[in-house]
Amino acid sequence: MIFSALAKRHKNTVRQSAVYGLSRISLKIAGFILFPLYSLYLSVDQYGVLVRAEIFWQIINSFVLFAFETAFMRWAANASGEDEKRRLAFTVFSIVATINLLFLAAGLLLKDQLSGLLFESSEYTTLVLICFGISTAESLIGIPLVILRMQEKAGKYLAVVVTSTIVSMAVQLYVLFNIDQKITGIFIAKLIAPVLMLIVMTPFMLRYLRFSFDKGLAKELLSFTLPLMRVLFQ
Repeated sequence: MIFSALAKRHKNTVRQSAVYGLSRISLKIAGFILFPLYSLYLSVDQYGVLVRAEIFWQIINSFVLFAFETAFMRWAANASGEDEKRRLAFTVFSIVATINLLFLAAGLLLKDQLSGLLFESSEYTTLVLICFGISTAESLIGIPLVILRMQEKAGKYLAVVVTSTIVSMAVQLYVLFNIDQKITGIFIAKLIAPVLMLIVMTPFMLRYLRFSFDKGLAKELLSFTLPLMRVLFQ
């Protein structure tokens, strides 16, 4: 009986890991398809702008998410019950949302300077703001995705990630083939997919959250994530 339970648990762990691995592979496949097309349909200057903007929003995303996915999973594993997990989820979401609001405000204030610094031109302020929007949407969608992982709903997790990837890739392909403002269009496409998924997942997330902010827990989470961020950017 014990061996049967262990085998079942092991099988479930392997299945869950395989699904999460497939989710990451779908993102790599999308990049594998799109980046060669970028080189065909974009000029050298446009491609340079795209690469800089891509790096920029991913750096912002690292800051606004602040390693809270890792902290979320760690504290959830040690939670004493579902109520504690729900309170944890709300505390994490509140911190991440606050960090995102601060970065969005900074982006609005510094968009001209950032455009000049990143692209040596003031004409990319809209692209800078879109990059901030992408990082915000991507970081916020991470919260319901972690909740799905906690609940071991690997199928739903896979469906959300793959659907988001397909939508983003489809819109980017349309932009490449049909739109003149390709760079802006590509990054709008990158924004559309996570925003749509966030809209879809918000009711699920709101039903799960327990609206109780735990200040003590927030301090513990911040003390855990801050060293991780230091290591990441050393």
